[in-house]
Parts: sequence; C-alpha cells; structure tokens
Amino acid sequence: MRKLEKLLPLLLHREEDVEYFSNADTSGFLLITKNKKYLITADSYVKANAVIIESKDYYKDLFELFKKLRIKKAFACVDSMPFKMFSTLSKKVRLYDAEDKVDKIRSIKTKKEIKCIEKASRLSVRAMKAVKESIKKGVTEKEIYKTALCESITESEGIAFNFIISSGKNSLRIHSKPTDKKIKEDETIIVDLGFVVNNYCSDMTRTFCINPSKEKEEKWEIIKKAYKIALGKIKPGKKCNEAVIAVQSFFKEKGVLQYWKYSLGHGIGLRVHEEPVISLKSKQTFKNNMVIALEPGLHVQNIGGFRLENTLVINKSVKNLTKMNEEMRV
Repeated sequence: MRKLEKLLPLLLHREEDVEYFSNADTSGFLLITKNKKYLITADSYVKANAVIIESKDYYKDLFELFKKLRIKKAFACVDSMPFKMFSTLSKKVRLYDAEDKVDKIRSIKTKKEIKCIEKASRLSVRAMKAVKESIKKGVTEKEIYKTALCESITESEGIAFNFIISSGKNSLRIHSKPTDKKIKEDETIIVDLGFVVNNYCSDMTRTFCINPSKEKEEKWEIIKKAYKIALGKIKPGKKCNEAVIAVQSFFKEKGVLQYWKYSLGHGIGLRVHEEPVISLKSKQTFKNNMVIALEPGLHVQNIGGFRLENTLVINKSVKNLTKMNEEMRV
C-alpha cells in the first residue's frame, strides 16, 4: 500500500490490475482507499484481499460506494478506459489518470511472480525443443503449432498469445497465423510461443531453417550479434533506449536497418506486453526485478524473417529464463 499512498483513492478496472492488487482472478471494479480495498464483482465465490461487494449492476454499486465513502475524485487507469466507462464514471467522480504509475509499480516483480514466470518459461523451452525436433521437409505450419501446443499445454493455464509459426514468405510478416503451408528446405521458420502459469506469461522465439544458405546463416549471425549487443546494455539504472540505439547503430553498420520493423522488447508479467517498453522513444530505465522479453529481428525481402527472443530477469546480472540452443540449422 505504501507504493500507492499518493494515488489514493484508486479505481482499477483492468483485470490484470484487479488481480495484482487484490489477488482476485476476476473482473469488476477494485476501489483502493487509505484503509480498505473494495471489489465490486458478479463473482460471489471469488477469494480476494478485499471487501467483496457482489453486484448485478457495477456502476450503481460503485456510485453508492463513492457516496458512502464521500469520494468525489479518484485516480484511475484512464488511458485504457473505454469511453463509455469514462463518461459514465465522470458523471459522479472526477478522474485523474494514473495508468503510467500503476504500470510502473507492476513492472517490478516479486519473487513469487518471478517463480511463476520461470515455470511458464520452462514450459516454453520444452515446447520449443519439441518443435525443433518436429521440423522436417513437408511438415505444415499447423502441424508445428500442434506440436508446440500439445507439449506443454496440460501443465499450463493456456497460451500467453496466439503462437506465431511462419515459414518462407509468411516469415516476412511480423505476425502470422499458422497455415497449411508445407515447410521447404532453405526457408526460415519463425516460431514465437509462450505459456501461462498462475496467470503469468512467458515469451520466446527461435528461427529455424532446413539446410540454410550462406546468406541466411549470415543474417542469423547478425541477429545473434545484435542480441548480445543489446544484452550488454541491459543493467539496472541504464536507460531502455540505450540498448535500442546500440542495436540500431549495429544494424545500420551491417546495412540491414531498413529490415528492422518493431521495438527491441517489452516487459512481461500478467500481460505478455507490459512495462517497460524497450523502444527508441522510451524514457524508462531498467530496474532490479524487472522481467523483459528481448527480441531483435529482421524481415528481409526475398530472404526471410529472423527473430531471436528470450525472457530475462534483470538484476546485477541478467538471468535468461528461456535458455536454449540458438542454432538455426535443423
């Protein structure tokens, strides 16, 4: 609660925030005051670190609670709030945006959170190893997806996102759903997957290729070098964009900067994408116990897509939770 002292009363509506601050895996409104937490939800059987108000009309019961507690203004995650929700709430209470501050609090993980992400990461590594073994000429992207899913799904609560299994021309796309396309020799195969354990996500990517050409191996070496350059810039107190600037400079030197299409990485936790954002415009800094996904990638026309991604825990030394052989050749 000490972290929230300057943000009270705080009204939360995002499910991940409700869970983080009340330990309740449910939807609804969580109102945090100086003395108590109130969870307005339709789930009467949920367990929560809050006073549970069973509700059939969230707004009606929330407004009654505002009146009872004499609340006329509150902090909230306004930026992500649907317009209808904001306009309805604004009739009764003045809202001040605190989304950035809430996200920053959640970006620093506890030991318990890290253990959940570690377990989810182990499942991802196991699935990725199974995928690598399954890749053969003639196998389809959907069959690879099935292998990844079946390997670890029973020990998880589900997938962290829709897996990306993209080969050949499909690998040129940043996000591509698995298709019936058959795998061929000398074409890159991007496999991006992650699982959920206790609602915490993992995220990892590898690129594979059957008998890759020299040109493809050279591009993969560039990706691995870029990853190492970025890793050297990830330390507590360092600005997130320093890693991006270093990779950008390296890609420019190698003449491939135009093929880098997205940010260098992102935080990971109850959501697969959360703070910090590792981009050129980011003003954030790395801190102890942040968990991030680092993912340099290139999508080169007429050659293929290449991406390497691991889930990392930041402290004095960076721990790789998705450690696995980075060899592209299968």
